[in-house]
Amino acid sequence: MALDQVQDPRNFGAVLRTAEVFGAHGVIVPKHHQVGLTDAAARAAMGAVEHLPVARETNLVNALEIVKKSGIWVYGGVAGAGVPVWGADLTGPLCLVLGSEGGGLRPLVAQACDVLVTIPMRGKIGSLNVAAAGAVLCYEVARQRGAGAKCLTYLKVKPNVTFCLCWRSSGAEQLPCKQWVGGSNPPASASFSRVARCGRRIRGGTQVAKGGRL
Repeated sequence: MALDQVQDPRNFGAVLRTAEVFGAHGVIVPKHHQVGLTDAAARAAMGAVEHLPVARETNLVNALEIVKKSGIWVYGGVAGAGVPVWGADLTGPLCLVLGSEGGGLRPLVAQACDVLVTIPMRGKIGSLNVAAAGAVLCYEVARQRGAGAKCLTYLKVKPNVTFCLCWRSSGAEQLPCKQWVGGSNPPASASFSRVARCGRRIRGGTQVAKGGRL
């Protein structure tokens, strides 16, 4: 998990507690404009700081790029502008990135993410605080990994470049991709985002790449 300038110590501690409970390997935070491991954060973490490594990095974007080079997909949590989290493939190795209480993810941090995910809101309040959002996202990761995947989500990256998001039918076997070319009509249930995790890439009706990133 990574945090982008979370400043409330109680939220920070609560996120650390959630990350540890759900088995995160560690948390990356920036050195600047980010609350540290204060007494208040440690109390809110309820002992999580004794078991969960916390790394402070000068440049969070560079740290995320290093994470991606290790084969880990980076998912950024945003309010309202991402793929519904229930429709994203969270079964593989990943790093969840959560933004600050007021501003969310900074633009460069959001751009460094492979996929932006959002928690659908059905009430009149349009967002959760970072601690609550982190708990929901971590639970969804655990739920998918425990239950396996059941569907495909299609993501349109830009005109004439479309990715499909392949969920796993078991721990190892991947479902075949279904694709369409930009400009045609996707399924009514399709979700759209800037980037996608995918096995095939389509440009103008021709398969041009497999298994890579944008």
